[in-house]
Amino acid sequence: MNELFFKVTIAHKIDLPLSLTEIRDNPTHEMYMADYEEKIINVMYTPAKGFDVDRFIQLMKRKLKKKFDTSLVEYLEKLNLIENDNRAK
Repeated sequence: MNELFFKVTIAHKIDLPLSLTEIRDNPTHEMYMADYEEKIINVMYTPAKGFDVDRFIQLMKRKLKKKFDTSLVEYLEKLNLIENDNRAK
């Protein structure tokens, strides 16, 4: 069984109301605050004939972006290499 690892970063909006005085003292056109949560997703699979790992990685990135409503999905190639080395020992 093969494994792929992805890092998903999810932004949660922080609501921090400012008073009228604070807004006048610190004028901004737009302000956005976010708290970021990172998750490591492990995808385990057994490839079939004709399996293309690169296409599968792109598919999983699209699916994870949609599932977690984020554009910050990263394939962790180095984590995959470390995991495979540990299993070989």
